[in-house]
This record gives sequence, C-alpha cells and structure tokens, in this order.
Amino acid sequence: MDIKDNNKFYVIRNYTVEHLFLNLDYSFSEYASIDKKNIDSYNLLWFYQIPPAFGMEFNINEVNNFKHLLDIIINEVSFKKLILIPLELPENLNIIEEENLNLINAVNDFNSYLLSLQNDMNNVFFFDISEFKLENVKTKFDFKYFILSRAIISPIYTLEFKKWFSKKLASLNESKYKCLVLDLDNTLWSGVIGEDGVNNISVNGGYPGNCFEYFQQFLKNLSKKGIILTVVSKNNLDDIEELWAKRSDMVLEKSDFSEFEINWTNKADNILKISKSLNIGIDSMIFIDDSDSEIELVKKFLPEVTTFKFPKDPENVYDLIKELVNLFKRYNITKEDKKRNIYYKQNKLRKNNEIKFKDFNSFIKSLEISITAQKINPESYDRIFQLINKTNQFNLTSIRYNKSEFKDKTLSSEIFCIKVSDKFGDSGITGVALIDIHNDYINISNFILSCRILGKKIEDDFINFLVNYFKKKNFKKIKANYIASQKNLQTENFYKKSMFKSIESKSGNNLYELDLKNYQPKEYFNSFKYE
Repeated sequence: MDIKDNNKFYVIRNYTVEHLFLNLDYSFSEYASIDKKNIDSYNLLWFYQIPPAFGMEFNINEVNNFKHLLDIIINEVSFKKLILIPLELPENLNIIEEENLNLINAVNDFNSYLLSLQNDMNNVFFFDISEFKLENVKTKFDFKYFILSRAIISPIYTLEFKKWFSKKLASLNESKYKCLVLDLDNTLWSGVIGEDGVNNISVNGGYPGNCFEYFQQFLKNLSKKGIILTVVSKNNLDDIEELWAKRSDMVLEKSDFSEFEINWTNKADNILKISKSLNIGIDSMIFIDDSDSEIELVKKFLPEVTTFKFPKDPENVYDLIKELVNLFKRYNITKEDKKRNIYYKQNKLRKNNEIKFKDFNSFIKSLEISITAQKINPESYDRIFQLINKTNQFNLTSIRYNKSEFKDKTLSSEIFCIKVSDKFGDSGITGVALIDIHNDYINISNFILSCRILGKKIEDDFINFLVNYFKKKNFKKIKANYIASQKNLQTENFYKKSMFKSIESKSGNNLYELDLKNYQPKEYFNSFKYE
C-alpha cells in the first residue's frame, strides 16, 4: 500500500452506509461481499448489521455467517488496520419470545468474538457503536429509509455519526503529549496561598473545593498512565513546601510531580528549563494556568507549547478535562509509559550525582550501568514498536511502521532490544536494532535509543555487541543505514565513530560498512550481557 492510502478505508458492509462517510475518500464493498483485491489494498472497516426483527431464525443464521466471513479476512488477507463495528440488536426486538433470546445470545457471542480479536491482534480495533447511540438518544433506525435505500442508520444522523467516527479514528494515533505544566493558585486549588495561607486554600469538600479535588483526581490518573506532571508557579517555595507537609487532604502529593519551578521568573523561561531538564520537546508539553496574561506570555515566546486556561468558574472544569482526555487518549500503554515519572526522577538524581565528578568516565562508572540484550519477544513487542515510531533524536533512519508492517518486519528481520538499569533504578527497554540478514553480510536497517539513556556509552556498547554477535556467526561484513532528518542530526557521525566506513551517500541516505575480517572486538564500557 502507498503511504497516501494510510487513512483510506475499504468498508465491508451488508447494508447502505455510504451516507455516513460523505466527503471521505472511502470505498465500499457490494452488499455482503468480500473483494480480496480491495481488502489487500486498503485499511478495513467491518460494518455489518442485522435488519429489523421480522425473521428471528434468518437473523440468527446471518450472525453465524458473519463470523465465517470475518474469519476469511483475518486468516487469508493481510491489511494495515481493521476497525470492527459490533452488532446492534434490532430496535423492535421483543425479548419475551424465546427466538429473540436466541438472537440476543448470538449477537452477544459475536460481539465478544470481535473484542477478543482486538485483544489478540495489534492492528485490530473495536469501535463500540453503542457510544454513538448514547450520544444521540433518538431512534437511529427509520423503516422508510431502510425500504427505500437499505440504510441501516437514518441519513438524518450522518453528521452526528461522522463526528463520532472521526473522534474515534483520531484516538488511534499515539498522543505526542508527554508533560503537563501546571500553575498552583486557582488551578490546583481554590485560593492564593500567599494571601489566604496554607490552611485556608480549598481542595475538597463543598464548592468550589470539590471542583479542584475532581481535577486533581484526573491528574493523578494521568500520572499513573505515565504523563509527567510538573509545576511552574510564582510563589514562595517555603509556602508550597509547608502545604505539601501539612495538607494531607490533597489528592496530589509532592511525589506525583517530576519537576518544580517555584520562583518569580517568567513562566516561559521556567517551562523551557523543565523541557531541557527532562530532555523532551516543548511541543510535547501542555501548560495550564488561570491567568490570561501568563497564557499569552507562553503563547508569545513558546508557541509550540499547547496552552489551556483553567476556567474562571471552577464548575466548568469538566469541559477542560474532556479536552485533555482527547489529547492524552492512547490505545497502547506500555510498562515503560506507566513508569515514566519514575524514570525522570531517577534521571534528576543522576544529574545531581554527575556534579560530584570532574572526570566524565568516572561518573559513568559510578552509575553502575547494567545492559541486557535480547531478541524481540511478546513481552517486549509493544515497547519496541513504540520506540521505533516515537523516538526522534537517536533514530538513525526515522523509518516508521504501522502495526501490520511491523508484524511483517518481525518475520523478515532479526530485532534486538536492550534493557538498561543503574544504581538509581531500572530504565526498562530503551534501545532497538533492526537487522536484515543476507548471505554473507547483515544490514542494520535502523538503530534506536531512547533519549533518556544517551551520553552514557550505552550506544557504543550496544553497537559493539551487535558487531561481536554477528562476527561470531561468521558474517563477513556489516552494513548500516543512516537517513538524515531535522531531529536526528546529532547521530550523523555515529557509524563513523564506530569504525564504519562510508560507502554510499545519496539524497540524505547514507550507507556505511564494517569489514569484520580483521575487526578486533572491543571491551564493554558498562556491564553487558545477552539473554
């Protein structure tokens, strides 16, 4: 499939649904038909429904046939993305009759099967159409339209359906946002601590404190999913420290935050400082403040930062939460994601420790870094996929894969990853190498490291491991690709420093080669093992 077709869908349906996707570049199957050519060319949307309940036996047989047709798609054809719309029971169903109960069971069993496909397959997604029904409580089915055009959902709901479906489709994309930057006064609590005092700010109970308690609960949940919480506030640090010590009724604790900038410096500078400290892009940050002037300042000097004003009327906080939910919505949350706040706190300890050492190598040795290499397995699959598609700085080709393409890559290539830990904690899976195997040589098609482990000679040890591993396998040469991008220029000379020679350079695509015949293995700088 061409890249331009990544968002193009082939809709497999048994009734008329074209009106629900007006102005979208979608194509449609014939009624209850499977065209393997189209299935193989596009992303898929399965949109089968059952007609009005005039013949229960017929409908039960139909539901049983649906599974057979879907299995053909699952088992025989490759595709990039498959979205499944579950069945809805006919609206005129009389649940008292025994036949109807049999239909209900058949529908429930089929929908359970759809859910199991989503759980078992990385490229399958379940869009629960009942959500659309809940949002639009009027009757969706109109027998007149069904008789005239076989439309299973009335055309009057076209706009509402498009909104719902577009929102669901957008949620499939991984959120780029990693960090929330939060003001304190009248944002995390009601009141101004410098004026009202530690004991008089409101964080729970009746209005308005209950609004801020609700907001803090939401932030707490985001933190558990790996979103980094930070604070930028114009306040006296001693007052805030007193609050964390005395106000045990706060939902959020001091430990929930990775960074604090509590001073009288302008907030744009403080946000930039946090970005550099965490080593994340400012375009991955969201700033929330109750002050119009602070919001405008950040917009002016850091336009890449997404900003939200905390509502003047706290009861409107739910509207803010809904917007944030959409921005942070993610389908796949890895173990590393959930521990992100911990990782950044550990990094801060490392930086504080670095100050004690004048010699950089001595500092690295003091960290007691341990690296474990292994081949891809079910446990590491999602995290490796995530690193490939989200890492920018130390990503030597910046080639991305959708889930179907990545599955194919795992079958055609050898994929290694590394787990890294030190005396401050476990960083998890933070490096990936994709290896294409040829007769007498291998090609490193991509080499990736998370930004949080850079600069500790880990990348040198990882490439050294790969060279030693394939030399022992009697390969004669190692080739490696580097494709320049705006964000990976810092890695431009990585292969040169690793003793590879440049053999080809064309349109930003660079090919390097290492002759293994006379290569002398290097010693590892850090502790390294292969499992």
